[in-house]
Amino acid sequence: MRVRVPALRSHTGRRRVLVAVAGVVLAAAGLAACNIPPPSQPPKVILYGDSLSVESGQYFKERLEAGGKAQAVVRSGLGTAICDWLDEMEADLQNIRPTAVLVEFTLHPNQPCVGGQDAWAKYRADAERVIEIFNSQGVHTYFVAPPKWIPAGVNGTPESPDDLRTFYFTIAAENHVRLADAGHALFNFGTGEFTRTLPCAPHEGAGQGCQNGQVKVRNDDGLHFCPTGSTPSPCTGYNGYSPGAWRFGNSMGGIVSTQLGFE
Repeated sequence: MRVRVPALRSHTGRRRVLVAVAGVVLAAAGLAACNIPPPSQPPKVILYGDSLSVESGQYFKERLEAGGKAQAVVRSGLGTAICDWLDEMEADLQNIRPTAVLVEFTLHPNQPCVGGQDAWAKYRADAERVIEIFNSQGVHTYFVAPPKWIPAGVNGTPESPDDLRTFYFTIAAENHVRLADAGHALFNFGTGEFTRTLPCAPHEGAGQGCQNGQVKVRNDDGLHFCPTGSTPSPCTGYNGYSPGAWRFGNSMGGIVSTQLGFE
């Protein structure tokens, strides 16, 4: 059955209806704008992460802020998982209004918020939740690919594939968000192989661990950066300096600064 809509009786009546509709649309747009605050100025970039970010956060902050155009906020904790920070992320979206966020987490299946679930499935679901929180509001969302990890005593070769790196490459590609491959800064140059030492950077002398042109960039556990101990924090390093953490943090900050014009 077709329902006939009565014709408007006059041009004046039409105008009134159109004005009323326009008012409703504008009011709705105004409410939406109130709920989605614009990015803060100067631009702020938040790094969320676990122990690798605890180690490298200061270097990330220094690199990102070097151009004087952006500010960095580091949210990190030893052994944390993505799900530990979801509530903080939602609060930061409103309170800090970031221009970009970086998400760096290795796999911690025993965290309470993982709750005994399959860790890979939980991390995937939580990564997608991060995208819902930030990307839908125009925040540039980066997932950070960590360095390749070969634990001490494990039968692996430097050329072995790394499931965690593959995971973040896949998340970024499938969801059309950005990838920050900061882990590549810890590879043998040009080969992509795992290494525990790298050529010294220009600023690295004997006081920063440079010996015979090489500097130690990985902890003995094969994952972390602290060159002088088995734990990521506190790390005495070389006079307080950690070559691997510098490379990782500097790479994260450099990728964002270059791509978003914060140089």
